[in-house]
Amino acid sequence: MSTQKYVAKNSTFLPIRILFINLFIFLILQFPRFVLMSMHKRLTLYISFLIYGLISGCSNEHKQDKQTIDPRNLQNEKSARAFQQAGDVFKRIMLSPTLVARNQQWNTPISAIQESIEPSESTTETGKTYSLYFDNTDLNFVDIRYIPDTNNKLVEIDLDIYVDDKKDVDPIQSDFKRYFSTKYGQPKINGKQYTWIEQKNTRVILEDISSQKDPGIKIVLSRLD
Repeated sequence: MSTQKYVAKNSTFLPIRILFINLFIFLILQFPRFVLMSMHKRLTLYISFLIYGLISGCSNEHKQDKQTIDPRNLQNEKSARAFQQAGDVFKRIMLSPTLVARNQQWNTPISAIQESIEPSESTTETGKTYSLYFDNTDLNFVDIRYIPDTNNKLVEIDLDIYVDDKKDVDPIQSDFKRYFSTKYGQPKINGKQYTWIEQKNTRVILEDISSQKDPGIKIVLSRLD
């Protein structure tokens, strides 16, 4: 039985337990006076103990429910909200707030990675590359590279995002900054470069690589061994 189920099951009986314990203590200490009480006073006393037991039990159950909240679930909920609040381009690039990016996780065999988008024109000797276009032009797109380690397992994901207009860089970049800060904490900033390091095994580097001719953003997600 899991810890949460155990706590929930035992919390159900807490008001009754508290009621009987308090009543037992009272009877031991006040037995002579209790015997001399009228039936009405005894009934009033029983009801008072019942109300007190229910209030105490419910309060204790509420405290225990707070203690059983998994911080990881809370963090996942925050990341999911940040994902939903982001723009369309961000969502099309990341796909979902789960795992690392594009529903991929570290140490996945490169051969097992399959995308429904077209392979990129720029290929690499190792790994896999894809291109995702945001419209019908070839000016707004992201190149996606899955890079393996020496065991041919996923160790890095590169996202090279290019847009036709420089004004489109800022909202896309803001969505990524907000999302990564929610998921990984506050970044280290060095000029135009932002770095997030997850305590477990992920490092994210985001940089505005815009030139006068080619506005864009580069994002590198890498596994930390």
